Amino acid sequence: MAGLTSAGFEAKRLSEILTSIKARLGSSFGSGVDTNTDTVVMQFINPIALEIEESWQGTETVYDMFNPANAEGVPLDNIGAFTLTPRVEGAKSTVTVDCYGTAGSTIPQYFQRAVETTGEIFQTLAAHTLPVVGSQPLQITMEALSDGPVQCIAGTLNQGTLPSGVTSMTNETDATLGSYDETDETYRINRKARLAQIAAATTVSIKAALLSNVSGITAIKVFENDTDETDSNSLPPHSIHCLCSGGADQDIWDVIGVKKGAGTYTKGSEVGTFEDPTDGQTFPIRFSRVSSISMYVDVVITSKDSNYPATGDADIEAAILALTWEVGDDVTLPKLQAAVTATPGIVTYTLYFATTATPLVDATVVIADTEQAVFDSTRISVTS
Repeated sequence: MAGLTSAGFEAKRLSEILTSIKARLGSSFGSGVDTNTDTVVMQFINPIALEIEESWQGTETVYDMFNPANAEGVPLDNIGAFTLTPRVEGAKSTVTVDCYGTAGSTIPQYFQRAVETTGEIFQTLAAHTLPVVGSQPLQITMEALSDGPVQCIAGTLNQGTLPSGVTSMTNETDATLGSYDETDETYRINRKARLAQIAAATTVSIKAALLSNVSGITAIKVFENDTDETDSNSLPPHSIHCLCSGGADQDIWDVIGVKKGAGTYTKGSEVGTFEDPTDGQTFPIRFSRVSSISMYVDVVITSKDSNYPATGDADIEAAILALTWEVGDDVTLPKLQAAVTATPGIVTYTLYFATTATPLVDATVVIADTEQAVFDSTRISVTS
């Protein structure tokens, strides 16, 4: 049966529409009405039937817009808005650039530089004026033109003519990688997980919600004190403390505001406001930024065989950069050794690491619960 039923919506098809019209013609004008395809009556009725079919199809489309399994694009976003589970938008890759030159020289808005190895373009989002020479370098942020995670290794954003009066523009560190918008398919899957998270105000669900809903966030740790006394981490009674790396402040405040339990105090140095979307009330929300601990690594391949690839040094560096270090993870020798020895052909080697340049030790670096070890190609040396 066509229409809206307990089993859902089913559109009436053209053949059903024509059958229904023919029956109504018979009821109105008698059984003698000729409804064969080539008759004048049906030549008149057929275009009307097609219009009716399109109306049924349009109604079916509207019905599907409220079904997450069938909705696409903006209708799917609208469903997410109703349930406070928005699609995670992508973020552009960004890179910090040190600029030198004559004081007063201008780097215009939308000025572009290309990556030496890939040709990817980064551009300024605002105009910048060089300060007096004693105050240089001027550090600016440039953003990738392309969406998603655009690589830019330290020192490689060096292609293109410099603006007048600017003598040098160099990225001393790697780019912060961006991300893509969630596709409809990915969003459908992740939205179900976010709906489950909304129902719980646990530290696990708060962490998952921040990672899922805040674009650009790279690390998160959540502390909780459910006692009536200030605890050993200096958390007040019945409070939470979220530590985040990456992500926009307001996005983080909004997620914590939705997720935290009623009456739960939020601790942190980053203070902002969450507005209740249902009635417009505002509440103070706090969180803290993770302290980044810059790590230095020195690898020297002292002996190798014919299996060691021509790209071996670069492969080892890439393997070290690919390691994952959560907030509070200590930096240990075995984890770094595994990254080094993944490259074949190494017979003997030395591996040192520390929080200071030119490391000469291989002892565990203890990372506090509020800190995260950070590795960058500019602080990794591999020689063979």
